[in-house]
Amino acid sequence: MNWHRFEDHGLRLFKGVNFPDSWIGGDRRAADAKPKTPKKPVPDGRVYGFRPGSAEIGEEHAHLLGMKGANLAEMCRMNLPVPPGFIVTTRAFAHFKESGGLPLGLKAEILAGLAELEQVTGQRFGDTGAPLLVSMRPGARVPMPGQMETVLDLGLNDEIVEHMAGASPSANGRQFAFQTYQRFIQSFSDIVFDIPPAIFEDAVDDYKMSRGLSHDTKLSSGDSVRVIQQFKSLVKNMSGQDFPQDPLQQFWMVLEAAFRAWDDERTTTFRRMNAIPHDWGTAVTIQQMVFGNCGEDCATGYLNTRDPDTGKKNMRGRYLPDAQGIDLFLGLRAPSCLSKNEQQGNCNIPSLEERMPDIYARLLQISAELEAHFKDVQFVEFTVQNGELFLLQTQPAQRSARAAVQIAVDLANQGLISRQMAILRVSPNSLDPLLHPTLDPNAEKDILTTGIAASPGAASGRIVFKSEDAQSRAAQGQNVIFVRVETGPKDVQALAAAAGVLTSRGG
Repeated sequence: MNWHRFEDHGLRLFKGVNFPDSWIGGDRRAADAKPKTPKKPVPDGRVYGFRPGSAEIGEEHAHLLGMKGANLAEMCRMNLPVPPGFIVTTRAFAHFKESGGLPLGLKAEILAGLAELEQVTGQRFGDTGAPLLVSMRPGARVPMPGQMETVLDLGLNDEIVEHMAGASPSANGRQFAFQTYQRFIQSFSDIVFDIPPAIFEDAVDDYKMSRGLSHDTKLSSGDSVRVIQQFKSLVKNMSGQDFPQDPLQQFWMVLEAAFRAWDDERTTTFRRMNAIPHDWGTAVTIQQMVFGNCGEDCATGYLNTRDPDTGKKNMRGRYLPDAQGIDLFLGLRAPSCLSKNEQQGNCNIPSLEERMPDIYARLLQISAELEAHFKDVQFVEFTVQNGELFLLQTQPAQRSARAAVQIAVDLANQGLISRQMAILRVSPNSLDPLLHPTLDPNAEKDILTTGIAASPGAASGRIVFKSEDAQSRAAQGQNVIFVRVETGPKDVQALAAAAGVLTSRGG
């Protein structure tokens, strides 16, 4: 099969896909503009800040800011609720590669961006009293889902987490602080030290088993403190280094790892599969952390501004109360639906519409604003912290071939795009899945097992369960079916090699 679905939010990985021109930089509205506006001069900076109501450059310079950064800046221009931050551009990445590290001049520019973020937020990076914690998200000018990992909660150490826990009057607040640190150590060690997350997850599972606990939510703050000590021992044993306690040292280590990830084998394979030029490079977005996991009035979620399977003008998505995005996208907890009408099927209740009606109404409004501005259906991630909505990213939503046709026609009828652009929006490659070989529905068959439907096609081959087996057998000319409970970004080379993929939980 030629593509595999990434989880139920509709992100798909295509072999050999040619991304629409609107994803590759430049002005998405350029094809419809009459007359065409002259190009703006390319700015020469390496670091650019953004906050609601203010951004120096935006989507017209996606080749510098990356799609994530450019769209965040554009949402700030629209005065939408985006946590402030700054973007280290692809120009900085090029200078990093030329120098073999971060030049002193570049470090000075980044520190100036960090100082401005401190001024905007009223928090200080590395401070114990009012610590500024940030996320660091690499991003190219087109979506590369799961290929370059995000690090959340950057800036935590032993001293800061103790102050955070001590400042909380409740047991839940203390647990939030230590659980946040626990997750940070795991994600940092994955990106910087290349320690597989499964090693940390196994340590947590072993600890829970020893205490007779069934779920991570059953861990007390004391339990998390002990797990953190185990994590730090794992880091020491596997990397030969102590987990760094200097927040600024952590910052530089993650930034360099984010830049290096552009050239690792997994990311290079993804670019080759999707015809993405290797010389584009990546930008990195640094943004103030907001937390969807610090109480009952908090949540995290995602939405498509229209149904990605049918193209109908209905906002679709999932959310989790009192959770971080990783809980949602890795399937660690069963999500709930956004609207009451979506609750048929596997959604938990209550929906976001019932639980947080004001937030739901605001998301409906924002969905319409984003479609009108970007002139395309959007995939949006959001967080609710203490009842306040924050948008974390927007990008063109993936969609089925049927939805692509419906959406293009609707946008043209609304006057958002021209008829010519509507035709160009439905690329020949997007119709490829409809042409796959299929099983005869009337044929007799013995069903051994079932999985999540991703492609309408059928495939045959030897079953393999390990990514390296899929690659080695395919290299020998064998057709293989890659079978997993769920796939992850590190399976991208196996996905490329396999004739078919079967999972029980998506990926």
